[in-house]
Amino acid sequence: MLKDELEFKGKKARDTEIVINTFGIDKTKSCVSFAKASSVKSGSSPFAHNDRSENEKNYIIGSDDEQRNEFDKHALDAEKFYKELRAEAEINYRKKVGQKMKVKQGNDHWEAVINLKRNHTIADVQKVAQYLEKETGFTAVQISVHKDEGHFMIDGKKYSPSETIHKDKTGSWFFDREFKKPVDMTKVKKIYNNHAHINFFTLDRKTGIQLHHIYSRYNKCTNALISKGMTKKVLSEIQTKTAEILGMERGKIGSKAVRLKPRQYRAVAAEKETVRQKHKEQKLFIKVYTSQHFQSMIGSHLGSNMNTSSNTNNKQTVRRV
Repeated sequence: MLKDELEFKGKKARDTEIVINTFGIDKTKSCVSFAKASSVKSGSSPFAHNDRSENEKNYIIGSDDEQRNEFDKHALDAEKFYKELRAEAEINYRKKVGQKMKVKQGNDHWEAVINLKRNHTIADVQKVAQYLEKETGFTAVQISVHKDEGHFMIDGKKYSPSETIHKDKTGSWFFDREFKKPVDMTKVKKIYNNHAHINFFTLDRKTGIQLHHIYSRYNKCTNALISKGMTKKVLSEIQTKTAEILGMERGKIGSKAVRLKPRQYRAVAAEKETVRQKHKEQKLFIKVYTSQHFQSMIGSHLGSNMNTSSNTNNKQTVRRV
């Protein structure tokens, strides 16, 4: 199966460095991935993450230009809308089937994360949301655009928030968790992860039926297509159409890249940095060891020559005697 066609079961977008060519054109590629929505922090809903009303924001690097985050609903309003949609679906399901709806709360809340360019706005993402609603039968609950996440580059080295670089309560950055080694922000380059979140309610509001299963669903009365289902073909079409709507280059078909959640990505980045540091230390050790060993060999060789010369002189002296 193609990786980009299985992004429905994939993970959140990772940091993607904006690629600028010599003509100043942003070459970031389009990608949309689906996953069941989950809490970003303990006790915090995805809605609170999207409107930035959550308590902890240590992963935010901030925006230095005129670009800002956008969202169409505050977290409380989005939560209220989601509950209203579920209540409607539960009532209609009981009317239709005659029993309580079996889909657990949370399994009907999925999220699409979409790569963006720096100049994209929420209006662009709303067009994608409308297309996805028509294609899947889902209902968009909340739409948001984030332009304040990413990572730092300092002297050619990558630093990921909360993993290899840390922010204190005042918003200052440090290299250590004890906040004793401040970062010179004049030497920092910010690499933004521009992306959007579209949170969806995935049940059919009129029937309470789950729509994200991998097969098509039709209205039995009118035979109208309710949802095409998340087939490989549909997911591939979604990738292509999203790129067209946003005016971006489509991601590579068949790419084996794995999408990671922000925490996972930062953990991997930290692990890579640890390995890189160990490799650097090992190279230094080998260099020092080689140098010392070489010097030792030279010393030993010189000592051996001196001893040989001394012995020769002694022998010659003995012979003279």
